Amino acid sequence: MQNGIVYAEMHKMFVVFKKIVSLSRYLWAVKLPPQNSGGAKKLGGSPAVRKRPIGEG
Repeated sequence: MQNGIVYAEMHKMFVVFKKIVSLSRYLWAVKLPPQNSGGAKKLGGSPAVRKRPIGEG
């Protein structure tokens, strides 16, 4: 009877482990935008206003 209890506990742990692995596949690729201004400038450029409107020039 003890083998059944051990098997049930191991099965529960395996199911939880499988869920964590499947979630981590999706979460590892998600990157938050940089919080420091240096990283934000590299990605988005200068926050300055355009010199010419979009229809002209």
